[in-house]
Amino acid sequence: MNESENLWNADSLLKLSEDLQAENEQYRSLLAQKEIQIQTHLSDVQNLKSQICSMQSTIAEQGQEIQKLNAHIARLAESDLVLVENQKLIEANRRLQAENEKAQNPFKEAVTKTEDAKRILAQAKATV
Repeated sequence: MNESENLWNADSLLKLSEDLQAENEQYRSLLAQKEIQIQTHLSDVQNLKSQICSMQSTIAEQGQEIQKLNAHIARLAESDLVLVENQKLIEANRRLQAENEKAQNPFKEAVTKTEDAKRILAQAKATV
């Protein structure tokens, strides 16, 4: 019986070894699949990093463009303000010219009256 048990044990060990080998092959296959998945994920991560860098570059360029546009808008606003201020100055200048002309009218009248008075005085002296 000892020999029979040995044969049965050898048979059982062989069967167990074959089962373990089959299970080992399944695990190797699963491991290979997982390694492929990991490589795929790593590749995806690398692609995403590349896309992020590209997007960051695009965002930075757009930020610079926005800054340029904001500066241009500020210059336009300043020029609009200058135009408005110039218009105000033109209006003020017109008012001052009108006031100046009004102020010169009495002066012109005074000059005219003075000249008339001098002439009358000269005529009066001449007749005396």
